[in-house]
Amino acid sequence: MSPRHVRTFAAVITAACLGLAAAGTALAGDDGKGAAAPQSLGSNWYAAAPYLMPLDNDPPDAAAVMDATGLKAFQLAFILAPNGGGCTPTWDGTSPVGSDTAVAGVISAIRAKGGDVSASVGGYGGTKLGQTCATPEATAAAYQQVVDKYGLKALDFDLEEPEYENTAAIHNEIGAAKILQQKNPGIYLSITTAGTADGTGWFGKQMLDEAKSQSFTPDNFSIMPFDGGFNGAASQTAALTKFNSLLRSTFGWDEATAYAHEGISQMNGRSDTGEYFTQTDFQTVLDFATAHHMARFTNWSVNRDRQCSPPDNNGRTSGTCSSVPQSAYDFTKYSVKFAGATPHHATHHSARQRRLHGGRLQRRRRLCGRRHGLLQRPYLEGQVVDTGRDALHRRLGRVAGPRRLLTPEGSSVPAGRSSPHVRRPEVLPALATADTDTKTGTAPAPAPAPAPAPANVYTCCQVSNASKGITKHLHW
Repeated sequence: MSPRHVRTFAAVITAACLGLAAAGTALAGDDGKGAAAPQSLGSNWYAAAPYLMPLDNDPPDAAAVMDATGLKAFQLAFILAPNGGGCTPTWDGTSPVGSDTAVAGVISAIRAKGGDVSASVGGYGGTKLGQTCATPEATAAAYQQVVDKYGLKALDFDLEEPEYENTAAIHNEIGAAKILQQKNPGIYLSITTAGTADGTGWFGKQMLDEAKSQSFTPDNFSIMPFDGGFNGAASQTAALTKFNSLLRSTFGWDEATAYAHEGISQMNGRSDTGEYFTQTDFQTVLDFATAHHMARFTNWSVNRDRQCSPPDNNGRTSGTCSSVPQSAYDFTKYSVKFAGATPHHATHHSARQRRLHGGRLQRRRRLCGRRHGLLQRPYLEGQVVDTGRDALHRRLGRVAGPRRLLTPEGSSVPAGRSSPHVRRPEVLPALATADTDTKTGTAPAPAPAPAPAPANVYTCCQVSNASKGITKHLHW
């Protein structure tokens, strides 16, 4: 039997030990949910969270990873249906979520250090809840148990073989995601699927069509360009360009909007099929992602982000090391860089909220900028200035984020990153829109309306698969 479908005795012992070690902390969690209360993280961290198997593949100490890299969020894998069937959530098909203390302990440890987690449902292999639950409503109810148990603010749907070949199962999964989005305002949702040289394959395209038919828009659709004839960064960025075209043709988006809904999940080091992705490749893809203002940048997995012995692992792929020369957590650090490429916004708003309120919030932001002297004159394209929400918050002493490139007047996509997901205006805190200067307590004098900017002049207003891895999909 292939090792992808076998949980070893060692893995079971690992889970048991984690459960015993974490029981005291977990049982002291918020309202008996079994995990500490979630931290208030910016959605940029959920967009950058790398995958971590908390019970398998020799999981590293998450707190130690955070200390070594500055990482603040992990994507915990995987939520599946019970191996014996049924419509209740489990970890890896064997550990019921309802009675879990082991994963709850891991989550509590992460939150104790100011971090948070997202849970990933699905993955390669195993039985998915979309296959065993009868309806989208029943599927959503099963996932809601996970959200409630751990107080989750983010969820990833990893839709791939064999489930995404099942039309009814994908209907259930997409329908469940839409229900969760409606019942949990502001939850960060990602959809992850297999990548091909054409962006994604036939089943991936059917999944996009299903999302369109249900009028469902997640924070991002991400592809996994590995285990499919890829090698190095150039093949991956080419696939991302193709996938962008698919998103545009499916949803009617322009290029920038499509990139603002697009993500990538990579495999660090040696893939299952012998492809290699080094630190240099990760940097190249990161540069592509930030240059195109992509929505997500993640990888499989933190468990593998260690050097093997020997470093090439004798030409084999491992679930616990990368099979390339590296220092500990080299690849995880690229997730931190991606999260750091955008300002830290603690409040996340759903894609639907941003669509509904975009125009009104854009006007509020411009008005607010004028009140604080941020819209005084036009600037040339590409000029870097203190502008928009970040400049306002710096003036009010709230944040000290990076400066950004200016955006075209009336554009809905910034030239600099304002969010790791959909680049549309977000709700400004009441502080930012108050009529009274918060430092002096006096009402600022109204600024004269700026003259219309000439063509090509920008204003400083910011408008804001074959086997998938021994690791990701296997149960060692």
